[in-house]
Amino acid sequence: MALHDKLWYHDNDTVSFRYDELNQARTDRATVARYRKELGVTENAQDTIWQYRRGAGFVLGYGVYQSFFDLHGGYFDDPRLLAEVQRLNVLLAESAQHDCSSVAEILVVSDETSCSYATFESGLLQQTLQPVQVQLAKLGAPHDSILVDDLALVDMNRYKLVIFLDCFHLTADQRELIRRTVLNRGRTVLWSYAPGLFNGVATSVEAMRELTGFTLTRSAQTDRKRLRIALTEAGRHWWHTLAGSAPPRRVGHEHVWAQTWAVDDPHTSVLGRLEDRPEIALAIKRMPDWTSVYTLNPAMPAAFFRGLARQAGVHVYNMRDDTLYASRSYLTVNADGLGDRELQFPDCVDLFDPFTGHCPARRVKVWPYSFQDKETLVLRYSRP
Repeated sequence: MALHDKLWYHDNDTVSFRYDELNQARTDRATVARYRKELGVTENAQDTIWQYRRGAGFVLGYGVYQSFFDLHGGYFDDPRLLAEVQRLNVLLAESAQHDCSSVAEILVVSDETSCSYATFESGLLQQTLQPVQVQLAKLGAPHDSILVDDLALVDMNRYKLVIFLDCFHLTADQRELIRRTVLNRGRTVLWSYAPGLFNGVATSVEAMRELTGFTLTRSAQTDRKRLRIALTEAGRHWWHTLAGSAPPRRVGHEHVWAQTWAVDDPHTSVLGRLEDRPEIALAIKRMPDWTSVYTLNPAMPAAFFRGLARQAGVHVYNMRDDTLYASRSYLTVNADGLGDRELQFPDCVDLFDPFTGHCPARRVKVWPYSFQDKETLVLRYSRP
């Protein structure tokens, strides 16, 4: 949107802790229960306030615009919530005085045309494009998202990690643009499933190799398999060293099913194989001026993306799986669990409470903070 000088008006139609009270008279209890889960119902006023602040952090992190919308009527009918809405409106208005431009060093690229090459209501698309967004928001560093059609509009100098999601279709011009602007300057590039298999009506496995550096082979069996990945010993070591957490036995969203591809290349570091099978499903290959990474399952956990980011030299603000948004003036963290964090900044900064103006720290690169579960912390920061 920003590349085309457009503004995203975000209708924040969240509910609140008043959901159960407002819907207790409804007779369609199954629908009430489903919406309770899907709409992120909170249990008390404080949790709702933290949810509102998380939404404001999204606005401050991405430079978008939001409006509070009372989805079914009555969710804001509480003086504590209206007082918070007033505080947030003041904060968001004041943010216009500060630079909310992107500081992302990660670029996520997806493609509309490639969706046409999947089956109707494709489970592969649904389970790889949606769940991965949650994990990207929790990796501990901000990211920018674009369509591959707009790659030519992007200044690539800032990005150290580029993630290609559903780019199954790429034109000849797009491939040349990727080679010229992305595959250089020491970047790490992650490819997913079948990158560049299609070009119009043509398919080419060789074209995928030329683009990614990996020799990929398609399974002779056309039946779909669950694309869970079992980490190898090298994969577990990589995970432990870079991801900042204990390596799991298996990775990749469990509901991703598809015909399988495998890496067939002796010049790679094998990080994972298809569960209970020998096929290589996760691998890294060093190229002359960049690093190529392939995953069969794109819906990987936040820790995996964090490990890739650290390998690529991306600055990581937080080593835990918390929702995080950052811009040039604001940092927002929504805690996924009780406990201490160390927030890390790329330079020495002064920190400010944006609601009160209080400065809790000056000239710090690392700042400890003890979170309550579900708490949202919004900070404004500036370089002294």
